[in-house]
Amino acid sequence: MRELSKGGQAWVYRAVDPNLDRELIIKLGERPLSAETTDADRIAAEGRILADLHHPHIAHVYDFDVHENRPFLVMEYVRGRTLRQHAEGKQLPPGDGDRPALRGFSEAAR
Repeated sequence: MRELSKGGQAWVYRAVDPNLDRELIIKLGERPLSAETTDADRIAAEGRILADLHHPHIAHVYDFDVHENRPFLVMEYVRGRTLRQHAEGKQLPPGDGDRPALRGFSEAAR
């Protein structure tokens, strides 16, 4: 349907699956995979791990593949604010040296 955003590693597009008539996100890697097989293997492993995650607060991954040597994920489209919109104007509280977000957690939880 249209491009939604571009991050540090990928372009994000909103799309519609014509067979299932549902909105999706396609996350297309910005850079082609390197010639090293470890690069492709690592990204394929990440795709499998993401597809195995099932939680109500994590978008489902429906597919992972490579197109013209660029990896892509097909994911559930979740309506609402983006992480960037949610974080705008918010600051982490001062705290534990260079890890302010960990303030208040016990050492065991870190």
